[in-house]
Amino acid sequence: MSSHQKINHFPGMYTLARKNDLAKNLKKMKKQFPDQYDFFPQTWLLPADYNELRIEFEKISKGKCKTFIVKPEASCQGRGIFLTRTLDDLNYNDHYVVQRYLHKPLLIDGLKFDFRIYVLLAGTDPLRIYIFKEGLARLSTEKYEPPNRENLDNLCMHLTNYAINKDNPNFQFNEDENHMDIGNKRSMTSVMLLLQQQGHDIFKLWEQIKVIITKTIVSAQPTLSHHYKSCQPDNYMNNMCFEILGFDIFLDANLKPYLLEINHTPSFTTDTPLDSLIKRNCIKDALILMNISQKTRNLIIQQRKEQLQKRVITGKKVKLTLEEKIQEQKKAQLKRDEYENKHLGNYEKVYPLNVNIYFNKFIFQIQLYILLGRR
Repeated sequence: MSSHQKINHFPGMYTLARKNDLAKNLKKMKKQFPDQYDFFPQTWLLPADYNELRIEFEKISKGKCKTFIVKPEASCQGRGIFLTRTLDDLNYNDHYVVQRYLHKPLLIDGLKFDFRIYVLLAGTDPLRIYIFKEGLARLSTEKYEPPNRENLDNLCMHLTNYAINKDNPNFQFNEDENHMDIGNKRSMTSVMLLLQQQGHDIFKLWEQIKVIITKTIVSAQPTLSHHYKSCQPDNYMNNMCFEILGFDIFLDANLKPYLLEINHTPSFTTDTPLDSLIKRNCIKDALILMNISQKTRNLIIQQRKEQLQKRVITGKKVKLTLEEKIQEQKKAQLKRDEYENKHLGNYEKVYPLNVNIYFNKFIFQIQLYILLGRR
């Protein structure tokens, strides 16, 4: 790629986007930091964790019946997901991610819901993370009941995926962008306001969600950085890739947020005026924030021409020392910071900030795993 070009995906993003790789990352971090990485359901990876899961089922058979949600390791839009209470539904060689079903959800009008939150990853070394301050709340279409033998197959009750619920006769489409609190797909802001009216602390909730998102991406930072540097070792601006990720966040009855999964190709289809308003602004603000314009392209091309002319005149290519490279990188990052801080739009920067030193220990730990060959 030329220095003026950008691509809307990062190499190595599978480490976050594939359900099995994401689970591996988070389980390793939870083992080291059990109190800080308690924001995802108890998880087993098949076939590797089959025996552990079998032991879990044996424990359960002696006590209260528990429900598990089973997901293919590399699917999206709810395809192939099912609920089970018996190990007989699983084969030893199946490639699944199995999680303890969170059976006490927060409800809206008696329906389960989750948030689709858009996260802009703008750099890997250092990390640059922005969260779009508007997202979607996706509601199921069947009144929620705790899972039992009769309703385990009712995915429109237990799952909130739009692809699964949109064909249900109960699905109500939002037809007016000025009324974002109506239907089975609503704006995140409208639901947050509803929660606030019910007496919940939405500001605390938002901070918790930001921490979950940051900790999750931090768990993959060394891998993402390695892939990026392998492709672009001299990109001081750290800006040739960007990616809008879709984080799915579940709230339990106590308003505790959980990460369900991450989609590296979130749907930007605009079936309703609500979709159009939120998704168009999300993309538009991201392109502005990433400084993608004809003016920027022309400026970079002109700078390259000037550098080439100097090389022709001097007859040699200037090779920077390591210290000079570090200084160039610092200058480039300061210049980028100045631009992005002025062009946030409806995005909020969550990393890097002055308070982010808290997350450094997590990055160090995952780097240690890599050095020890445990990854």
